[in-house]
Amino acid sequence: MRYRTSVLLASALLAGCAVQQPAPTPAPYVPAALVNPPPKPVDVPPDPLATLPPDVRTAILSGQPQALHKGIVTLFPYDPYSQPLINCQVLRVTEIDFAPDEKVSAEGIGIGDAERWAVQPAGNRVLVKPKDPGIATDMIVATSKRSYHVALRTRAPYMPQASFYYPDDIQAAEAVRAVALRKAAQQAADPIPSKPLSFAYHIEGPQYAWRPVQVFSDDSHIYVQLPNNLTGSDLPVLYVQDNGHNSLTNYQVKGSYLVSDRLFKRAVLTSGTGSNRETINIAAE
Repeated sequence: MRYRTSVLLASALLAGCAVQQPAPTPAPYVPAALVNPPPKPVDVPPDPLATLPPDVRTAILSGQPQALHKGIVTLFPYDPYSQPLINCQVLRVTEIDFAPDEKVSAEGIGIGDAERWAVQPAGNRVLVKPKDPGIATDMIVATSKRSYHVALRTRAPYMPQASFYYPDDIQAAEAVRAVALRKAAQQAADPIPSKPLSFAYHIEGPQYAWRPVQVFSDDSHIYVQLPNNLTGSDLPVLYVQDNGHNSLTNYQVKGSYLVSDRLFKRAVLTSGTGSNRETINIAAE
Protein backbone atom coordinates (compact mmCIF):
# COMPACT_ATOMS: atom_id res chain seq x y z
CA MET A 1 0.00 0.00 0.00
CA ARG A 2 2.82 2.37 0.94
CA TYR A 3 4.58 1.55 -2.35
CA ARG A 4 1.46 2.37 -4.39
CA THR A 5 0.98 5.69 -2.57
CA SER A 6 4.61 6.66 -3.24
CA VAL A 7 4.28 5.86 -6.93
CA LEU A 8 1.12 7.96 -7.25
CA LEU A 9 2.77 10.88 -5.43
CA ALA A 10 5.85 10.74 -7.64
CA SER A 11 3.69 10.61 -10.79
CA ALA A 12 1.75 13.69 -9.65
CA LEU A 13 4.97 15.61 -9.00
CA LEU A 14 6.36 14.74 -12.44
CA ALA A 15 3.09 15.74 -14.12
CA GLY A 16 3.21 19.10 -12.32
CA CYS A 17 6.76 19.74 -13.50
CA ALA A 18 5.70 19.01 -17.05
CA VAL A 19 3.08 21.82 -17.08
CA GLN A 20 4.40 24.71 -19.19
CA GLN A 21 4.37 28.28 -17.92
CA PRO A 22 2.06 30.65 -19.84
CA ALA A 23 3.79 32.60 -22.62
CA PRO A 24 4.38 36.30 -21.90
CA THR A 25 1.95 38.75 -23.47
CA PRO A 26 3.46 40.07 -26.73
CA ALA A 27 4.17 43.79 -26.94
CA PRO A 28 1.43 45.77 -28.71
CA TYR A 29 2.08 46.41 -32.39
CA VAL A 30 2.82 50.02 -33.26
CA PRO A 31 3.81 51.05 -36.81
CA ALA A 32 7.33 52.45 -36.66
CA ALA A 33 6.49 55.16 -39.18
CA LEU A 34 3.77 56.49 -36.85
CA VAL A 35 5.90 57.34 -33.82
CA ASN A 36 9.25 57.57 -35.63
CA PRO A 37 8.38 59.10 -39.01
CA PRO A 38 11.32 59.38 -41.39
CA PRO A 39 12.70 62.90 -41.66
CA LYS A 40 11.78 65.01 -44.63
CA PRO A 41 14.27 64.26 -47.43
CA VAL A 42 16.88 66.93 -47.97
CA ASP A 43 16.16 68.94 -51.11
CA VAL A 44 19.37 68.75 -53.15
CA PRO A 45 19.36 71.36 -55.92
CA PRO A 46 20.61 70.39 -59.37
CA ASP A 47 24.24 70.94 -60.26
CA PRO A 48 24.48 74.49 -61.69
CA LEU A 49 27.57 73.54 -63.68
CA ALA A 50 25.78 70.74 -65.53
CA THR A 51 23.75 73.04 -67.77
CA LEU A 52 26.57 75.42 -68.68
CA PRO A 53 28.35 75.33 -72.05
CA PRO A 54 31.66 73.46 -71.76
CA ASP A 55 33.84 76.53 -72.28
CA VAL A 56 31.97 78.52 -69.64
CA ARG A 57 32.17 75.61 -67.21
CA THR A 58 35.91 75.26 -67.81
CA ALA A 59 36.46 79.00 -67.30
CA ILE A 60 34.60 78.99 -63.99
CA LEU A 61 36.36 75.87 -62.70
CA SER A 62 39.74 77.37 -63.56
CA GLY A 63 39.23 80.03 -60.91
CA GLN A 64 40.32 82.72 -63.36
CA PRO A 65 37.35 83.36 -65.65
CA GLN A 66 38.14 85.35 -68.78
CA ALA A 67 36.32 86.74 -71.78
CA LEU A 68 35.18 84.01 -74.18
CA HIS A 69 34.35 84.19 -77.88
CA LYS A 70 31.60 82.13 -79.53
CA GLY A 71 30.93 83.18 -83.11
CA ILE A 72 29.77 86.80 -83.06
CA VAL A 73 29.26 86.78 -79.27
CA THR A 74 31.82 87.95 -76.72
CA LEU A 75 31.08 86.56 -73.24
CA PHE A 76 32.41 88.55 -70.28
CA PRO A 77 32.58 87.17 -66.72
CA TYR A 78 30.41 89.44 -64.60
CA ASP A 79 32.32 91.24 -61.87
CA PRO A 80 30.83 94.28 -60.11
CA TYR A 81 34.37 95.66 -59.72
CA SER A 82 35.43 95.43 -63.38
CA GLN A 83 34.62 97.40 -66.53
CA PRO A 84 34.52 95.30 -69.71
CA LEU A 85 35.66 97.04 -72.90
CA ILE A 86 33.27 96.66 -75.86
CA ASN A 87 34.34 97.58 -79.40
CA CYS A 88 31.66 99.18 -81.55
CA GLN A 89 31.53 100.42 -85.16
CA VAL A 90 29.90 103.35 -86.93
CA LEU A 91 26.80 102.43 -88.92
CA ARG A 92 26.50 99.17 -86.97
CA VAL A 93 24.63 98.18 -83.81
CA THR A 94 26.10 96.32 -80.86
CA GLU A 95 23.70 94.28 -78.74
CA ILE A 96 24.56 93.93 -75.04
CA ASP A 97 22.65 91.06 -73.39
CA PHE A 98 22.13 90.61 -69.67
CA ALA A 99 20.74 87.67 -67.69
CA PRO A 100 17.29 86.42 -68.81
CA ASP A 101 15.73 87.33 -65.45
CA GLU A 102 16.89 90.96 -65.66
CA LYS A 103 15.00 93.91 -67.08
CA VAL A 104 16.40 97.17 -68.42
CA SER A 105 14.60 100.50 -68.51
CA ALA A 106 15.64 103.83 -70.03
CA GLU A 107 15.86 105.32 -66.52
CA GLY A 108 18.43 102.69 -65.56
CA ILE A 109 20.92 103.66 -68.29
CA GLY A 110 23.52 106.36 -67.92
CA ILE A 111 26.05 107.14 -70.67
CA GLY A 112 28.90 109.66 -70.64
CA ASP A 113 28.46 110.91 -74.23
CA ALA A 114 24.75 110.93 -74.98
CA GLU A 115 25.26 113.20 -78.03
CA ARG A 116 27.40 110.87 -80.12
CA TRP A 117 26.07 107.52 -78.87
CA ALA A 118 22.57 106.16 -79.43
CA VAL A 119 21.35 103.83 -76.68
CA GLN A 120 18.06 101.90 -76.64
CA PRO A 121 16.81 99.44 -73.98
CA ALA A 122 14.92 96.35 -75.14
CA GLY A 123 13.82 93.85 -72.48
CA ASN A 124 17.01 92.43 -70.98
CA ARG A 125 19.18 94.03 -73.70
CA VAL A 126 20.69 97.38 -74.60
CA LEU A 127 21.34 98.33 -78.22
CA VAL A 128 24.32 100.67 -78.69
CA LYS A 129 25.25 102.59 -81.85
CA PRO A 130 28.10 105.12 -82.22
CA LYS A 131 27.52 108.15 -84.49
CA ASP A 132 31.16 109.14 -85.15
CA PRO A 133 34.42 107.23 -85.60
CA GLY A 134 37.26 107.43 -83.10
CA ILE A 135 35.10 108.09 -80.03
CA ALA A 136 34.87 106.43 -76.62
CA THR A 137 32.69 106.71 -73.55
CA ASP A 138 31.47 104.76 -70.58
CA MET A 139 28.02 103.46 -69.73
CA ILE A 140 26.28 102.30 -66.55
CA VAL A 141 23.30 99.97 -66.81
CA ALA A 142 21.31 99.36 -63.63
CA THR A 143 19.04 96.40 -64.36
CA SER A 144 16.34 95.01 -62.10
CA LYS A 145 19.01 92.83 -60.45
CA ARG A 146 22.55 94.11 -61.03
CA SER A 147 24.61 97.13 -61.96
CA TYR A 148 26.96 96.95 -64.96
CA HIS A 149 29.80 99.32 -65.81
CA VAL A 150 31.10 99.04 -69.39
CA ALA A 151 33.49 101.02 -71.55
CA LEU A 152 32.53 101.70 -75.18
CA ARG A 153 34.77 102.67 -78.08
CA THR A 154 34.76 102.62 -81.87
CA ARG A 155 37.61 100.32 -82.75
CA ALA A 156 38.27 97.00 -84.45
CA PRO A 157 37.57 94.20 -84.01
CA TYR A 158 33.88 95.02 -84.00
CA MET A 159 31.77 93.13 -81.44
CA PRO A 160 28.23 92.55 -82.78
CA GLN A 161 27.01 91.09 -79.49
CA ALA A 162 28.30 91.15 -75.92
CA SER A 163 26.91 89.04 -73.10
CA PHE A 164 27.81 87.91 -69.57
CA TYR A 165 28.22 84.78 -67.52
CA TYR A 166 28.17 84.79 -63.74
CA PRO A 167 30.95 82.89 -61.93
CA ASP A 168 30.07 84.17 -58.45
CA ASP A 169 26.45 83.03 -58.78
CA ILE A 170 27.51 79.59 -59.98
CA GLN A 171 30.02 79.21 -57.14
CA ALA A 172 27.40 80.27 -54.58
CA ALA A 173 24.94 77.73 -56.00
CA GLU A 174 27.63 75.06 -55.91
CA ALA A 175 28.29 75.82 -52.23
CA VAL A 176 24.57 75.50 -51.42
CA ARG A 177 24.44 72.20 -53.29
CA ALA A 178 27.52 70.87 -51.46
CA VAL A 179 25.90 71.63 -48.07
CA ALA A 180 22.69 69.88 -49.16
CA LEU A 181 24.62 66.83 -50.36
CA ARG A 182 26.43 66.56 -47.01
CA LYS A 183 23.12 66.83 -45.13
CA ALA A 184 21.55 64.16 -47.35
CA ALA A 185 24.49 61.82 -46.80
CA GLN A 186 24.36 62.39 -43.04
CA GLN A 187 20.62 61.76 -43.02
CA ALA A 188 21.07 58.49 -44.88
CA ALA A 189 23.84 57.35 -42.52
CA ASP A 190 22.17 58.25 -39.20
CA PRO A 191 19.50 55.81 -37.95
CA ILE A 192 16.18 57.25 -36.85
CA PRO A 193 16.19 57.32 -33.01
CA SER A 194 13.43 55.23 -31.46
CA LYS A 195 11.05 56.74 -28.90
CA PRO A 196 10.09 54.99 -25.65
CA LEU A 197 6.35 54.32 -25.50
CA SER A 198 3.94 54.15 -22.57
CA PHE A 199 0.78 52.02 -22.76
CA ALA A 200 -0.40 52.98 -19.26
CA TYR A 201 -3.85 54.17 -20.32
CA HIS A 202 -7.25 52.79 -19.34
CA ILE A 203 -10.22 52.77 -21.76
CA GLU A 204 -13.70 52.91 -20.21
CA GLY A 205 -17.00 52.57 -22.05
CA PRO A 206 -19.27 50.26 -24.04
CA GLN A 207 -18.14 48.18 -26.99
CA TYR A 208 -19.05 50.70 -29.65
CA ALA A 209 -17.96 49.99 -33.22
CA TRP A 210 -15.43 52.82 -32.90
CA ARG A 211 -14.11 51.92 -29.41
CA PRO A 212 -10.31 52.40 -29.36
CA VAL A 213 -8.12 49.34 -29.69
CA GLN A 214 -5.36 50.84 -27.57
CA VAL A 215 -3.93 54.15 -26.35
CA PHE A 216 -0.25 54.91 -25.89
CA SER A 217 2.10 57.90 -25.79
CA ASP A 218 5.66 59.01 -26.35
CA ASP A 219 7.32 62.11 -24.90
CA SER A 220 5.24 64.56 -26.95
CA HIS A 221 2.13 62.87 -28.41
CA ILE A 222 -0.71 60.58 -27.40
CA TYR A 223 -1.91 58.03 -29.95
CA VAL A 224 -5.47 56.67 -29.95
CA GLN A 225 -5.75 53.61 -32.18
CA LEU A 226 -9.25 53.06 -33.62
CA PRO A 227 -10.56 50.02 -35.51
CA ASN A 228 -9.31 49.80 -39.08
CA ASN A 229 -12.78 49.56 -40.65
CA LEU A 230 -13.96 53.07 -39.70
CA THR A 231 -14.68 55.68 -42.35
CA GLY A 232 -14.17 59.41 -41.96
CA SER A 233 -17.78 60.05 -40.97
CA ASP A 234 -17.57 57.37 -38.25
CA LEU A 235 -14.55 58.86 -36.49
CA PRO A 236 -15.19 60.15 -32.96
CA VAL A 237 -14.11 63.58 -31.71
CA LEU A 238 -11.35 63.82 -29.12
CA TYR A 239 -11.78 66.16 -26.13
CA VAL A 240 -9.29 66.68 -23.30
CA GLN A 241 -10.66 66.96 -19.76
CA ASP A 242 -9.28 69.84 -17.68
CA ASN A 243 -10.82 70.37 -14.22
CA GLY A 244 -13.95 68.53 -15.27
CA HIS A 245 -14.43 70.50 -18.48
CA ASN A 246 -14.09 69.07 -21.98
CA SER A 247 -12.05 71.13 -24.43
CA LEU A 248 -11.05 70.46 -28.01
CA THR A 249 -7.40 69.71 -28.60
CA ASN A 250 -5.25 69.74 -31.70
CA TYR A 251 -4.90 66.28 -33.16
CA GLN A 252 -4.23 64.71 -36.53
CA VAL A 253 -5.85 61.71 -38.17
CA LYS A 254 -3.18 59.33 -39.47
CA GLY A 255 -4.79 56.23 -40.87
CA SER A 256 -6.63 54.58 -37.97
CA TYR A 257 -4.86 56.72 -35.35
CA LEU A 258 -5.82 59.99 -33.69
CA VAL A 259 -2.53 61.70 -32.79
CA SER A 260 -2.87 64.35 -30.09
CA ASP A 261 -0.34 67.18 -30.12
CA ARG A 262 -0.41 67.41 -26.33
CA LEU A 263 -0.16 65.00 -23.42
CA PHE A 264 -3.17 64.60 -21.15
CA LYS A 265 -4.31 62.72 -18.05
CA ARG A 266 -7.95 62.30 -19.03
CA ALA A 267 -9.81 62.58 -22.33
CA VAL A 268 -13.19 61.78 -23.84
CA LEU A 269 -14.08 60.42 -27.26
CA THR A 270 -17.59 61.25 -28.42
CA SER A 271 -19.69 60.37 -31.44
CA GLY A 272 -23.24 61.45 -32.30
CA THR A 273 -25.44 64.06 -30.65
CA GLY A 274 -28.34 64.26 -28.24
CA SER A 275 -29.81 60.94 -27.19
CA ASN A 276 -27.59 59.16 -29.74
CA ARG A 277 -24.39 60.53 -28.20
CA GLU A 278 -21.81 57.83 -27.49
CA THR A 279 -18.88 58.40 -25.10
CA ILE A 280 -15.65 56.61 -24.29
CA ASN A 281 -13.35 57.78 -21.46
CA ILE A 282 -9.55 57.56 -21.56
CA ALA A 283 -7.48 57.91 -18.41
CA ALA A 284 -3.78 57.68 -17.71
CA GLU A 285 -3.02 54.99 -15.13
